[in-house]
Amino acid sequence: MDTRDPIRDLNNFIQSLQATQAFKWEIFQEGPVHAPTFTAYAIWENVEVARGKGGSKNAAKMQASKIALDVLHTRYGQ
Repeated sequence: MDTRDPIRDLNNFIQSLQATQAFKWEIFQEGPVHAPTFTAYAIWENVEVARGKGGSKNAAKMQASKIALDVLHTRYGQ
């Protein structure tokens, strides 16, 4: 698995599970406009699997994707 793109790796892993439930992202912004902090929530089967924070939406999703991959690999043993 190419860990340079954890968002793609997470999508591929979920597809490999042949999941019937949708995977989605919820992203929130806080802080001043000139220096926002984003929080990304990885939601699967209506449950928060992971969350990440960053200075951009993508950075927050990358962090959450890495955590979600670890959680799902542990849960599904792949």
